Amino acid sequence: MIQKILLAMFQTAFKITEMLFPALAGKWAVQLFFTPRTFTRPSWEANFLKAARKMKVPFKSDFKMGGHEDYYMRYEWGDKGPAILLVHGWEGRGSQMGHFVEPLVEAGYRVISFDAIAHGDTPGKRTNMPEFAQIIKDIDKDVGGFHAIIGHSLGGTAAGYAVAEGAHTDKLITICSPTTIEFIFEAFAQQIHASKKTIGRLSQFLENFTGKNSREFSFTNFVTQLDVPGFIIHDQKDKEIPYSQALALHQNWRESQFILTEGLGHRRILKSEDINLKIINLVKNEPYKTKLKSVASY
Repeated sequence: MIQKILLAMFQTAFKITEMLFPALAGKWAVQLFFTPRTFTRPSWEANFLKAARKMKVPFKSDFKMGGHEDYYMRYEWGDKGPAILLVHGWEGRGSQMGHFVEPLVEAGYRVISFDAIAHGDTPGKRTNMPEFAQIIKDIDKDVGGFHAIIGHSLGGTAAGYAVAEGAHTDKLITICSPTTIEFIFEAFAQQIHASKKTIGRLSQFLENFTGKNSREFSFTNFVTQLDVPGFIIHDQKDKEIPYSQALALHQNWRESQFILTEGLGHRRILKSEDINLKIINLVKNEPYKTKLKSVASY
């Protein structure tokens, strides 16, 4: 209740700022858009990190937004076999993908994850999707390519962008990922009650900062450059990213399989035993066998 009241107060303050000082509201929106909130790491995630090899990896960002040291935290489990990369989403952490680790290591894979800039134990205040992708490409260069990349939410989008930009993987698995920049902007606008004019300022900042048209950051756009098999997993009742986003991606990705779940939501899906088994078998190229009914393939 208190959080709803505070959000309503913030939204009112933002609308007033838009009316009186539109340029200031635009700058405020830019800061908010690129600033992830931080959350306390739950104990079950900490347990996954206890078994990991942890390292601070020196990193020179091409998309640095200021205020962070030049390194990111990287985690590894298993010391042999093809590399699997786990990519967390916006405001997430590498350890959120921890339920995939043990089954993949037992299957003979080397599993790698990381905390993006301003996420988890990696320092920073602001970051962006191209910076996520640059870290993915940095790890790709170090390990010589991946057998599979598994990305959740924005992590899946960033993984696709990294592959389009030259990262190597045999297959790409996305889970509840946003796929159009228009949706990302619209969802952000609804969150803070921003006007179209303010979002236009945000879009212009993104274009000036990256030197690219903002539409080039739509997964549905750059997916046409991918020549790897894709597996698109999305929950029908995801309240954060509607599954229509996954459908749009599937329609534009020739080598993709769409897997629809129901009742797992946006984050709980990462803990689903059924989805875990499905993904492990996709990685291993084995047929999927389960009596559960939460997964349908199209």
